[in-house]
Amino acid sequence: MKIGVVFNISDRALTGVDVELTADSDIPATVRAVCAVLKENHHVIPVKFSPGITDYLKESGIDILFNICEGFRNDNLGEAYAAAMFEQSGIPFTGSDFFTLALCMDKARVKELLHCHGLPTPEYQIFRSHHERLSDKLQFPLIVKPLHEDGSIGIYADSVVDSEEELRKAVNKIITVYGQPALVEEYIEGRELNVSIIGNPPNLELLPISEIIFETPPGIPRIVSYEAKWVRDSIQYQKTPGRCPAELDPELLEIIRSICKKTYVITGCRDYARVDLRLRGETPFIIEVNPNPAKYVDSGFVRSAEAAGLTYRDLCFTIIKKTMERCGMDVNKLYEVDSSPAPGIDLIAEDQVIIETKRLISSPVERKHLPVLLRWFNDTRVSIFMDDPDYIYTEEELLEMFFISRVHDLDVIFLDKSSGKEIGYGAINNVNYTVKTGEISFLIGEDRFLSWGYGTEIAGALVRIAFTRFNLESLSASVVTENASSKRILEKLGFQPVGIRRKSHLMGGRFYDQMLYDIVREDYGLDPCNYYG
Repeated sequence: MKIGVVFNISDRALTGVDVELTADSDIPATVRAVCAVLKENHHVIPVKFSPGITDYLKESGIDILFNICEGFRNDNLGEAYAAAMFEQSGIPFTGSDFFTLALCMDKARVKELLHCHGLPTPEYQIFRSHHERLSDKLQFPLIVKPLHEDGSIGIYADSVVDSEEELRKAVNKIITVYGQPALVEEYIEGRELNVSIIGNPPNLELLPISEIIFETPPGIPRIVSYEAKWVRDSIQYQKTPGRCPAELDPELLEIIRSICKKTYVITGCRDYARVDLRLRGETPFIIEVNPNPAKYVDSGFVRSAEAAGLTYRDLCFTIIKKTMERCGMDVNKLYEVDSSPAPGIDLIAEDQVIIETKRLISSPVERKHLPVLLRWFNDTRVSIFMDDPDYIYTEEELLEMFFISRVHDLDVIFLDKSSGKEIGYGAINNVNYTVKTGEISFLIGEDRFLSWGYGTEIAGALVRIAFTRFNLESLSASVVTENASSKRILEKLGFQPVGIRRKSHLMGGRFYDQMLYDIVREDYGLDPCNYYG
């Protein structure tokens, strides 16, 4: 089958604070992980969500979409719009439809629905102004949240309030910073549980229940705040580990299973979802329904699946299986191996490739490297000989370039061993594993490392890895004719000029020729100066 893994990337916050973009930082890693397990059987295509995606999907030949999209135009409410566009394409997709996704992003509507069906949820009130009067039904302590967010966005230690003054301040913060009403809710002091569910009515499977263990020091509320969920070096994150399965009395466990199944059904969840609860003594309260829980490898949803004996591969295949069953598709095709996958579909395990030379060591490109890469790529001195030297890149475009579009390439940062500073970048790209060919590119980003042989060291190391680690037969490179230094480097390494691509490089309003070089396995290692690192 041809499976599209559809995702979004946020590069800026329309509301809230920029640091909360960390909540989307696991998307590239999730895309890579999902692609890695699905590609064993199928032709897998990472697809970045865009406004024109419907037309693309209709022409793509994709059989089913694995949905990792958590927003649209940097707006979390957009995950519902994304699902609506998938439906317009006519291609089946994993997870809930646009109605359920939109419903569950409105916490008040969900709570109304729960109340109507007699399901327990904390008392609440919606504030559209911090001047509104507090309902007599609510007693302190209370917790204040954004009405239309998920992933603990907008939830911090000061979200739990014990007085009118603290309440007004927290409500005003939500309205001002997040541009939406505040949900003020009865604070349930007690255990917090995550109940993951897979399937479609009437066949629902509840995975082992996961519990958040609060080991935070006194003075820090026992809640899954934004820091606790996303900021790995924070005390809140480190002191709120998950435990699965949770230790629960059998009678209480059965009550929880029953109310979570009912919640799943009445909110219209399908294929998979998660219901979050808190316990006051032995009484459960539903605090949130997440029809699109995160599926990164160490998420709570995946933790519950592992406790049920499912590997990450098992989980991804099970989700797709539930979708195919719901849509009346032939499930047998899910477990058949595609006999003609697209060339180059294999993923390179970049984290297992460490390139070391006399003066340099490499690191796989990570999100932390994006600022320095952005500076290099937008530096006219560096970019003058790049493919599109006049183009100004954004961080979102680099996220897509390095973590999604080029999942089959090797992209590495080279660091100076003595100082630990990033000095340059190298890549092996356009790899075709059928005919065993690839292409290298490299650059020195810092002026003080120019003219000291570092370019030759980087390029030589890439050649060595291409032939010894990736077992390629032929390696190519292209150089603008005016780039004398890169031509010298390639020729020093044994590359042979094989042609000229005329007027193929536009720079400063003028067209320039590019020289094409290649080197084959038989030429590798013959250089007496040992330029291969």
